[in-house]
Amino acid sequence: MYYINKEDIESYRFAIAKIAFLETQDDFKLVQDIPKSNCLECFYKQDNKVIVSLFREPTIKVDKNKKAFYFYQKTHVKRAVAKYEGHNRIHIEEFSPVFDEKYNIYFEQAISSPKAFMENKQYLEFLDGILLKREDIEENDEKKWYKYYSKESIISNKHGLVDGTISFSNPNKFNDPFDVNCSFANSQDISDLFRIFCVAPSPEEILLWSYYSSDHKGYCFEYRHKDIMEAVLASITDGLFIIGNVTYSNYRPKQKSKLNRISFSEVKFYIEAAFTKFEEWSHEKEFRFVLLSQNFKDADDYISYKVDVVNIYKGIKGDGTLIKDGKGNIITPKPISKDSSKYLLHS
Repeated sequence: MYYINKEDIESYRFAIAKIAFLETQDDFKLVQDIPKSNCLECFYKQDNKVIVSLFREPTIKVDKNKKAFYFYQKTHVKRAVAKYEGHNRIHIEEFSPVFDEKYNIYFEQAISSPKAFMENKQYLEFLDGILLKREDIEENDEKKWYKYYSKESIISNKHGLVDGTISFSNPNKFNDPFDVNCSFANSQDISDLFRIFCVAPSPEEILLWSYYSSDHKGYCFEYRHKDIMEAVLASITDGLFIIGNVTYSNYRPKQKSKLNRISFSEVKFYIEAAFTKFEEWSHEKEFRFVLLSQNFKDADDYISYKVDVVNIYKGIKGDGTLIKDGKGNIITPKPISKDSSKYLLHS
């Protein structure tokens, strides 16, 4: 499995578009890719070097004296032609139906089955630095994340939590009915495409102890970012693994797709659906690990991985009940304490 930062999903889209473009536009031959942009430098009809910009104006600064071709989807061509009328250097073109067909196929595969898509090694040069791999995890070697659990789930070691089992959940299991609450045009629930593991940046969040840890009687587990990433990337699950901070807003993201399938035109829709919550939740400062795939089965509401638990913290109202792992070993959690003068917790 490959993974991608939430902020790079648009670059991912552009990279797939470049691949489809070069395979369907015979008049343009690649000179060089311009990474993390919507632009390519190409030979046009084998002799002139030109800039090709896909979907919109270039996302980077380009030489004003260089001839350029801006390719747009059909619905945007008329507006673009009017905007650039009289610009002799800039030529507005419409994507061909052949491009649209190939791009749709590639994008759906690159989202739902990137392992298969990446079998074509020539694609990797366009995705270098966008799709990340296991070796890129080392940059976050010391980063930690925290998950709050109820007292009952830890005392009973439900689902092997004390032994390091973490679960990516179908969003329809979340406590917020607005979370990933959207659908395809045929009303099929899009949440079925996602499995999500939510974490917090600290074990000292007063409200999170109240919400998720039995009113401060429960526990908070500490995990390494690196360990979570390696556990997922080593799995056989095929799909795209997206990570990033939740965005908080007073306005709901788009709720219904125009289509009945994963599409390149709707990529922003999927990401906003998975990473947007109501502003009132902003105090949670939530980070998400998100699996996006069409290959989840109905029985896969929870996808579990084994990850080392670095530390376990007990709430300030904990009664000292013993915690045991699956082998019967007693675990001693670290105490959380209240600040003597401020509304703060200390771990």
